[in-house]
Amino acid sequence: MRGALSVTLALLWSLSVGASSAEAEFTSEPATSRPTTSEPTSEPTSAPTPEPVAPTPAPAPEPAAPTLKPTIAPTPEPKVEEESFSFDAAAFEKKPFEWGGFFELKGAQLFRDRDARLRGMNMLSADAERLSHQAFGLVDLEAKLRKGVVTAHGHVRGLAQSGQEGFANDLRLFRLSLAAQPITFLHVEVGKTMVRWGKGYAFNPVAFVDRPKDPGDPEEALEGYYLARAEVTKSFNGPLKTLALSLAVIPVHEDVNEGFGKLGHENFAGRLSLLLFDADIDFVALSGGSRSARYGMDFAYNLTTNLAIHAEGALIPNASVSHLSPSDWILGGPAGEADEDERLAVQALVGTRYLSPQETTYILEYFYNSVGASRQQMGAFYDVFNTPPPLGVELDRALLSPYLVPFPMRHYVYAKVSQKEPFDILDFFPSVIGIVNMEDGSFMLTPELLYKGVTNLELRLRGTVFVGRADTDFGERPNDARVELRARYFF
Repeated sequence: MRGALSVTLALLWSLSVGASSAEAEFTSEPATSRPTTSEPTSEPTSAPTPEPVAPTPAPAPEPAAPTLKPTIAPTPEPKVEEESFSFDAAAFEKKPFEWGGFFELKGAQLFRDRDARLRGMNMLSADAERLSHQAFGLVDLEAKLRKGVVTAHGHVRGLAQSGQEGFANDLRLFRLSLAAQPITFLHVEVGKTMVRWGKGYAFNPVAFVDRPKDPGDPEEALEGYYLARAEVTKSFNGPLKTLALSLAVIPVHEDVNEGFGKLGHENFAGRLSLLLFDADIDFVALSGGSRSARYGMDFAYNLTTNLAIHAEGALIPNASVSHLSPSDWILGGPAGEADEDERLAVQALVGTRYLSPQETTYILEYFYNSVGASRQQMGAFYDVFNTPPPLGVELDRALLSPYLVPFPMRHYVYAKVSQKEPFDILDFFPSVIGIVNMEDGSFMLTPELLYKGVTNLELRLRGTVFVGRADTDFGERPNDARVELRARYFF
């Protein structure tokens, strides 16, 4: 760089000197030819003729050359060279051991719906207090240990809760896995982990090997399953840029993935991923016996830099569907008697995400579940849930489980609007989430205020209201409203 600068300075110097000498020659020519053009007979040999060009021995442009040197001399090149060597590659290298986590304190105020027919979910009687307080303390720890191509990953969470229902605590292992990447295109992992399939924000019909999200708080970490998986990835030039194949084995036995499905089975799942014409496409499948075999597809595509679309679809050819028969219960028949059959189930999601020039993010999703409960079936569920069973008959809550999920019916719309730092308030992120049951018109609305202006501290204030008539999905929820304040300190 300095050599090039020297050559440049020399070239500029020579050009300026050349220009000066050329100017001197140009100014001297009129002096010698002046007698010829003006008065050729009166002063042919006049000696004083050169006096008008007295500056010729020291041309005016010649001193200008040194003035170029101070202008070019303070070149920023030394600074650029110094900055180029200021990059610290070690800061971006993966450390042999990393750990972190957060402490959380949360207080909640619940406004009970004493008329809701699902108040029994919280073991509340009709004369229970309308206001209820809850307090939570949580510790979340996560660590990674790397040795060569092998990485050990652990994640554990402890929770303590106090409220009207009493005191409870829970220590749960979210992740404990061993992963390796022996060659560039191969990744293997064994242990308790997540695979994270699906493109949706609130719902994921193709998340065959993951626990369902909480649509009211979809960004929260989820507990994994014990499994073994391997993924092979290959890159190409052309419309197909990436091709990846992922295979997983999920055992389900006593004390191992009991919540996944029926015990005594080894389940197999696979995903084929393509990045084709800049569209992210996945084909997924699951079989094995613990759950009904199912097949799915998802995709995501950026229409513009600010607008993206995504979709998921799953087919379950032989989904087991049960419907309660409250009349049998009322007449003294077996408690929780249900009509079970197998049918084709279709679950689908379509959604979009838009980021406005004002940095407002809009997310909109529609979720469909063909085997979700109808309004009549939900009414039967409410009757069974609130009818005392006959003497000596116990309620089999497993038969009620399809109705006790967060969204048991068929058509839902999810919407979220969030704004980054409105009114130039740094580290402030307000948002609002809405979920609507399209069949009965009931809905839940959750406004939220999030502040991150203090180092390592996150403060969140949010409230949720459930709105709907009697015998509607959100109208029969145990609470009318909930307000909570959460503080998280990260370390």
